[in-house]
Amino acid sequence: MIGILLKYRFSYAADQIKPKDAKRIIYKKRELYDRTVKQNQESLAKIELKKQETFKHTYNYNFEQYLKYTKMVQSLKAIQELPAQKKIKKIYDRPRFDANITDYKAWLNFHNPQCKVQDHCEPVVCKIYATPKDIINAFGFGSEAFRNRGATREFDFEDNNLDKFIVYDYRQTTQYWGANKNQAFYDKQVYLKQKFRRQPWPTPDEFWSSEEIYPFRVNCTNNADYRKFKRWFKLQLNTETNYIDKLLAKYGQSVYYDNYESEYKLDQNPTIFQYGGRQFYLFDKTIKLDESLALNSKLDLPVQLDEKYRISLEDLRRLQREDQQKKIQQDTLKLKEQEKL
Repeated sequence: MIGILLKYRFSYAADQIKPKDAKRIIYKKRELYDRTVKQNQESLAKIELKKQETFKHTYNYNFEQYLKYTKMVQSLKAIQELPAQKKIKKIYDRPRFDANITDYKAWLNFHNPQCKVQDHCEPVVCKIYATPKDIINAFGFGSEAFRNRGATREFDFEDNNLDKFIVYDYRQTTQYWGANKNQAFYDKQVYLKQKFRRQPWPTPDEFWSSEEIYPFRVNCTNNADYRKFKRWFKLQLNTETNYIDKLLAKYGQSVYYDNYESEYKLDQNPTIFQYGGRQFYLFDKTIKLDESLALNSKLDLPVQLDEKYRISLEDLRRLQREDQQKKIQQDTLKLKEQEKL
C-alpha cells in the first residue's frame, strides 16, 4: 500500500513541473551578450576620448589661495610646450680604463696584509685563470689561508698606489669538499649529463703541482686599479726564473743555527756588538757614529761548555730520585713531631 502511495505522489509532482521554452532562454542569453558588448564599447570610447582631449579647466579656483594647483598647471603647460629632444650618442675618444703598466709596480706583501672580517665581506673584483704551478714558480708558496675557508693558500700583494690585493684559490681541493670516494662511485654516473656528474677533487699537494688551468679569485681595497694588477700578474707568470732561485741569488742560503754539533760564525759588525746594546739604525750608511761611545772591548761570543759540565739523562733521573727520597724523609719527621705534641 505504501509503495502505491509513493508512486502516485511522485507522478503528481512530475506533472506539475513544466519544461521551459528553449527559444525564450536563447533570446535572454543573446540580450545579455549584446548588453555587455555595448558597455565594453562605450567604456573604450570614453578612454579614447580622454586620451585625445587636452587639459581643460572645468572648475574655477582661487589661484592665490591654492598655490599647489597653480604650480601644477604651470608645470603641465611647460611640459606641453617643450620640443622633442633627439638622443645624442656619446662618442668616447679615449679608452674607458687605463691599460698602460709601464710605470706600474707591485710586490708581495707580508708585513701588512689586507684585513677580512668574513669570507664574503669583500667583493670578488675579477678572476685570474692560471696554472697553480706557474703561480708558485713566480711568487713562491705564499701563506696558508686564514681569511678564506674555501682556500688553501693566499698571496698578498701591494702596488705603488699602496692598494692591497689578495689572490687565492676557492673550493678546488679535498680540504673543502672532503675525501674522495671509490672510483666505482664515479664510474656509475655514465647515465647522467656531464654537468650533473660528481668529480673527484685533488688534494692540496696535487693541486699546487698541477699544470691545469684553474680560476683564482682576487679581492682588493676600495678604488684599487685591479685591471692593471691583473695584467701585471699575468706578465709575471711568464718568467722562466724561479722565485726561490731569485731569493738564493740575492740573499744566499739561510742559516738556522739548529745543529748543536756544528760551529757557526757570528758577524760582530752590527752596532749591538760595538756600542754595548745601544742600537743606532742609520738610513744613511755613509755617516759614522761617534767612536767615544764605543766600548773598549767588544762583546765576546758565549763559550761552549766542556764535557765535564754536561750531565747524562741517567744522572738526571738519579738526582731526581734522591730529591724525592729526601722530601719523603722530611715529611715523615714532621708527622712524628706533631704526634708527640
